[in-house]
Amino acid sequence: MNATDNLAIKNGNYNLIVERRPNICIADTLQLMLTGTRIAPYRFEIDPSVLNYPNVKAFFIDKFLRTETSVSFTSVTSIGFDITTDHLSSAANRFMIIYRMQDPVRFISLTVHRNTDKSITTIYKTENENNVNNYILERSLDGIDFETVSSQTPTANNFGNPYYNYVDAHANESILWYRVKANLISGMPVYSLTSKVDLAKQSKQSNNSVFPNPIINGKINLIFENKPAGFYKMSIVNSNGQILYKETLNVQSAFFSKTIYKPGLHSGIYRLIIENEQNQKSISALLVQ
Repeated sequence: MNATDNLAIKNGNYNLIVERRPNICIADTLQLMLTGTRIAPYRFEIDPSVLNYPNVKAFFIDKFLRTETSVSFTSVTSIGFDITTDHLSSAANRFMIIYRMQDPVRFISLTVHRNTDKSITTIYKTENENNVNNYILERSLDGIDFETVSSQTPTANNFGNPYYNYVDAHANESILWYRVKANLISGMPVYSLTSKVDLAKQSKQSNNSVFPNPIINGKINLIFENKPAGFYKMSIVNSNGQILYKETLNVQSAFFSKTIYKPGLHSGIYRLIIENEQNQKSISALLVQ
């Protein structure tokens, strides 16, 4: 024990300089003991060089300030704090690091529709994508027994919210059911809800749509469904009639998607104008918060 500034890991009745534990695989806690502090600013630096486990996340808890700071598993986390005249700020058990099991990827939605050429377009959206080995799209004739249609490698795996689409060109004309299975690195599967598509004769009306709307971070996802093949002029116009973005799209399939990045848009309502080769226009509202 030093006269000032002692840091240890509390385990039962022992204050340890070094502690050995098994690999982190479940929720756990490191209770820190900080004694002999003075009224002054301090800083923790947490080096995770041997703590990179994909199935857990770590948080630094300050019980005095009632704060929770995420601890990186890939780089040093630096956390400043102050010891003040408040005696609670110098409590020996003020700080701890807790580990929690990482929440698995979640499916937000799975949509399916039949195209004019009888094929099936599937779109599934995810959130919190992490530790996914692959996605398996499955198809069923009765909604009970499923077979594999395709496999998709994850594009994010960084806790993002990506979406995926696939055109099943070998679908028959009967009623079909689809679902998606996420195979996690741990071996655990996560399933989406099941989505049903009707008989081939029940065709869908052509349209174009944008999501998300309101626009987030300047990212605009444009989808054409069952539009005639050809060239389409696309433009984004502000409330003063000024063209902020324009592009000609070459649509050659029943399902066409285009992602546009337009950061820096101010809050307000914009117009998305789509014009086909016959000079027919469709106008949609884009909301930026």
